[in-house]
Amino acid sequence: MKKISLYIAALLIVVAFTACDDNYDDWAAPQTNEQESAKDISFQASVVAGSIDLNTVTTDSIEIIKIDNITIEEGGTAQYEVYLGLDDEFAEQIGLPFAEKNNQIKVSTNDFEDALWAFYGKEGKSNSVKLRIYAIVITANGQATRVKTADMSLVAITKSLVIEENYYMVGTVNDWKQTGLPQFTSLGEGLFELIIDLTEDKTYFKIIPQSGLDDLDKFWGTALGSAKNDDDSKAGTLVYQREGEPEPGAMLIYGAGEMKIQLDMNNYTYKIGPKFEIPETMYITGSPWGWDIPGSYGLTPMNSADGFWKVVYLEAGSEIKFFPEASWDNGIGFMEATIPAESISLAGLTDNGGNVKVANAGWYIVALTVTADGDYTIQFAEPQIWLIGNTSNGGWSDIATNPADIFTIPADASGEFVSPAFVASDDLRMAIALPGIDWWKTEFNIFDGKIEYRGKGGDQAAVPVIAGQKAYLNFGSDTGRIQ
Repeated sequence: MKKISLYIAALLIVVAFTACDDNYDDWAAPQTNEQESAKDISFQASVVAGSIDLNTVTTDSIEIIKIDNITIEEGGTAQYEVYLGLDDEFAEQIGLPFAEKNNQIKVSTNDFEDALWAFYGKEGKSNSVKLRIYAIVITANGQATRVKTADMSLVAITKSLVIEENYYMVGTVNDWKQTGLPQFTSLGEGLFELIIDLTEDKTYFKIIPQSGLDDLDKFWGTALGSAKNDDDSKAGTLVYQREGEPEPGAMLIYGAGEMKIQLDMNNYTYKIGPKFEIPETMYITGSPWGWDIPGSYGLTPMNSADGFWKVVYLEAGSEIKFFPEASWDNGIGFMEATIPAESISLAGLTDNGGNVKVANAGWYIVALTVTADGDYTIQFAEPQIWLIGNTSNGGWSDIATNPADIFTIPADASGEFVSPAFVASDDLRMAIALPGIDWWKTEFNIFDGKIEYRGKGGDQAAVPVIAGQKAYLNFGSDTGRIQ
């Protein structure tokens, strides 16, 4: 919400003024002031109404709390703090800006609505709202005590923001005219997307809903924008015009090229990015894992490369698919990727309803690479595991080419890959071999009995070994040993 960050700033003034323990037993300084006798402070408050329906509120402010009783000695004053809490413990809370007059606490309707949206979302529904109020009672000589009433609650019904059928982009792309507006594509369920080729170094824009085009007299009044003008954030909340507030600001995109703008009108948020964003994660699932939900079996990212890999055993008839997130969305299978002929021949790959089906049982290195344009390539390769460096026969000058450095391949899914005997007592280095991929981009080692993959990280810690020992790897359980 555009004002939430302001709430805390406003409250910091009060907190700085009263920064001390809630108990405030004694504020007198014995060396300069005579100790005052303790005073009892009475403070009670209550909600003005047990429920508030924002769909029917027509005023710009709402009275939410009344001060029933407070002890203020002659010459003293009282200040207040008002919080909205997400639960009874107020583990999460938002400070509400307010005005107090004649023992009535009044909040801006917009501020109250923003706070509710921040906690409960923008779906119109009934919410049990927790309220907490503190009084900072200040005596005539400047002593202060902070007390609170019993917490209160009320039912608040939030407004649902309208989701229209179509949305359009207006801005420098069409000279801010009411014609020639690029249209977003509806993805269903309140989600919209626009892929547009920008030609300028700076693009300013707002969002116009269908109602703005249907009635051009209301065109600019329907515009959605950001909380501040020229906002170059990659994601944020869409702001609509509300009475008594400035008109929404324009969003700003730096750089030319194909960009993707996404709208989530369920929450009135936007996201801006390149046409295709290379995923940071990749998961594999399929019949070998009972089609577990994606997210259970992750591929290892390649270091300094846009790709992922895994050493896996697949039975004949296995079907697999890849997913960039822990969900069933955006699956990558036979139809969504290029599969080299060598991979198809090696594993006997075919398309089965979009899944990649394997005819030839065995161990494989399964790799998936992706370009900046969103083109995926799926590779199946021989499961070549190599010793690298001073413990290997090939050393550093003959990396991943000397057959004397290849691990043996187990015959079944439960077997271990076994290295050649180490030729020297030194630090162990191991990697898989993939065409066109440097070995250090797919490196791993054994730590405390587990295979740990370098992934996107830096050099792994040294693992010293003794000449004549071997490494044993079980990729089914990601475990390993050296003996």
